[in-house]
This record gives sequence, C-alpha cells and structure tokens, in this order.
Amino acid sequence: MKSIIIISISLILAALALPAFSQVQVSGTMVTHYVWRGFDVLGGCPAFQPAITYTCPKTAISANIWTSWSMTRREHGSIRDLDEIDLTLSYDRTVGNLGFSSGLIHYDFPNLDNWPDKSSTDVEVYLGLTGKNLCYSPKLTVFYAFNDKTWDGLYILASAAHSLPTETVPLDLVFSLGYSDQSLVTDISEAGISDINFSLGTMFKCCDYDWTPSFTFTYVPDDKIYLDGLIFWGSLKINKAVNL
Repeated sequence: MKSIIIISISLILAALALPAFSQVQVSGTMVTHYVWRGFDVLGGCPAFQPAITYTCPKTAISANIWTSWSMTRREHGSIRDLDEIDLTLSYDRTVGNLGFSSGLIHYDFPNLDNWPDKSSTDVEVYLGLTGKNLCYSPKLTVFYAFNDKTWDGLYILASAAHSLPTETVPLDLVFSLGYSDQSLVTDISEAGISDINFSLGTMFKCCDYDWTPSFTFTYVPDDKIYLDGLIFWGSLKINKAVNL
C-alpha cells in the first residue's frame, strides 16, 4: 500500500504542476487475448485496455495509469468493474546511443476478494537498457517483484525490432524472449524461458489519432502454463495527444 500512496501523490503533484499547454497521451487498446509473460490472463477472453500517460515537462519523469477490462465472462464482476489497474512511475533518459529506463509499478486487481490486501496487489521495479540507432534496436529489461503472496522474483525480457519501409506505411517486426525464475511460476512449473514472441504491426495517422494494429505469435514452452503452446492474438491501439 505504501507504493500506491507514493504513486498517487506523485500523480497529484504532477497534475498540480501542469503548465498551460501540457499534453497527456490518452489511448485505448483492444486485444483478442490478454497475454502477459506467457500467461493468457483471461483465458482467451478479449479485453479493452485504456491508459493515460503524463510526462512532466522538461524532465524524463512520467506517470501512467493502465487498466484492463474483460469484454466477456463478466460473471465475476459487473460491467463497471475493472479487472486490473496498474500505476507506473517511470524515468527515461537517453545518453548517446543508449536509452535507460527505470520505474515502479503497482498492480491492483479490484475484482479479487479482500482487495487491496497482499493477495490482490503487487509491487514491481524495473531497469531497462536500449541500443538506440543500432541495428535491430536491442533492448533488455529486468523486472523484480516483491510480494510472496502473489508472485515474487525475477523476470527478464530481451527484444529486438526492425522497421521495413513500404510504399504506404512502415511494417514493424518485433521479436522478444522472456525468462522467469520463480516469479509467476512458483507451484506451477520450473523456472526458465516463459514466453517467446514475434509481432508484426504498423502505425498510421487517421482523424488526428495514431492507429497501431498488430498481430502476435506467442510460444509458451511450458505446457503446464499453456497446454496448446502457441497463442495467436491481435491488438488495435488508438492513441491521441490531448492538450491541457
């Protein structure tokens, strides 16, 4: 609970410090499956995932609120209930060809019993390094969660990306591989490679909005986590910068 208080206070202070012509990024994403680190979180249900991101002017500090709402199987919650609310406070900086990122994430699952106790919340920190202007834009991010009531331990994500120019819109290819030690896999399976992903997407502008459709193949090596092994899912993100 301490971390959610800290993040909430930071969001309030950031809002109070808004200059006259600040911008926030407002987005909404539709996904056919909510796939997270090799887990099909909603068991194949589509979800709507809105988010708001505010970056403090002349700084590298950002605050983000991300939510997820299952579009089917609402027997465990009303249509107004959110399945997940994540609050993130992050710091990003670029030095030469290297991009550095760090942050604190607070996960909340309001539909679970006794929320917001330790069984329905979690805290995670992360550090990332990106090779900017380098071939395939290599990126490595290390996450660590603290709560042994839900999950704790290490998750490492390595990725590479490449953009193919076309006559209309660019075609973006992203490959990523995730490794978990005991984070999320305690009492389920052995630690190891948790997910292998290949995404194909693009981005274009229409009616003052940024549209980002993508298709992803996720391979889950451990059949104790996902029996079928391969998940094919799609997403459509719509983003707009809003002046305040």
